[in-house]
Amino acid sequence: MFGIIVSAINAVSYFVFSSLTLKFVLFTLMFYISSEFIRFITGCGCIPNGPQIAQAFNAIPSGVWYFLSERPVSPS
Repeated sequence: MFGIIVSAINAVSYFVFSSLTLKFVLFTLMFYISSEFIRFITGCGCIPNGPQIAQAFNAIPSGVWYFLSERPVSPS
């Protein structure tokens, strides 16, 4: 009986310390890298702001807007 309890505790502790701890460290590292990357991208001015985006859309010719517009495709 004591061997079964020890075996169950060993199985649970193996799962916690191998799988959950590894996942915790991995996801914490991924969160930190992605948050710092976003902070760097927004800080360096690589992402355009509102007026720059509006100016870019206004520079698109009307012939290109014709093909960019969403038109429903009729089934044949």
